[in-house]
Amino acid sequence: MKRFSSLTTHHPSFKREHVFTLIELLVVIAIIAILAGLLLPALSRAKATAQGSACTSKLKQIGTAHQLYISDYKEWLLPVNLYSYATGEFHTTSYYYSWGWNGMLSGFVPKGFKKICSGYNLKYSGHDAGRKMSPDFECPAEPVDLGPYNKNLFQYTHYAINGYLVGTTNERTNADKYNRKLNCLIEPSQTLIFADNKKISNSSLFWTWSNLAFRHGVLDSRPYDTITSALTTKGKCNMIFMDNHAESVSASTVYNWKPNREVPGNYGNRLDYSEIMMFMRGFDAFK
Repeated sequence: MKRFSSLTTHHPSFKREHVFTLIELLVVIAIIAILAGLLLPALSRAKATAQGSACTSKLKQIGTAHQLYISDYKEWLLPVNLYSYATGEFHTTSYYYSWGWNGMLSGFVPKGFKKICSGYNLKYSGHDAGRKMSPDFECPAEPVDLGPYNKNLFQYTHYAINGYLVGTTNERTNADKYNRKLNCLIEPSQTLIFADNKKISNSSLFWTWSNLAFRHGVLDSRPYDTITSALTTKGKCNMIFMDNHAESVSASTVYNWKPNREVPGNYGNRLDYSEIMMFMRGFDAFK
């Protein structure tokens, strides 16, 4: 019996398995937590970089489409919207969102309405379609979707056009509505045309430079539409210029931009011209 007891006690199949102690488990958990702490910021930075690159690519596509428009329309820059089409026949036969710069560049028109422009291979499906249906006009870094303004969504697009350069309409009746031609450019590489937009109810850069969205790198946490000073932001704004090069710039950099020449003094009731001077850079405002 003694010999049998010895064999059963020391046989490999009877060896006791190792059990982790509480201290060992806590050490493993601590190591996993440290590794996660090291990896998550790196993953977040990689995601932000990818979103910024995708945004820049979309802006360059929009810029290229604008260059094609200029070529097709005798060197006229595309205005914020085509106000003249809003009266007469086009008031009833064309669609409001087709008049805007994004509608023109995409050739968007709902069924049953008259097409204003054939478009330039950009996809836009109207204000209530959402970002998935308008992929060329949505910024991957912007958390708020495209959709109706009364639902606190971006009514038109995540991007905006420089209304001080192109004019809010094609009328040429005052400084605000003064649509220009390509020969107004002095320094195309300094002339801002499209950029990240913060104002959900508008698709043009007008009234104040703080309508720019500085959402890359660090999310722009300012309230939408009730725009506060952009100098409080820590992120960067992606933008495209008239030579179609892209930049990602901070609010402090944009704030110090100045026009190359004198600018008109009748831009509506501007409370502070320092709020709009950065939009006047690179072109002759009197042409």
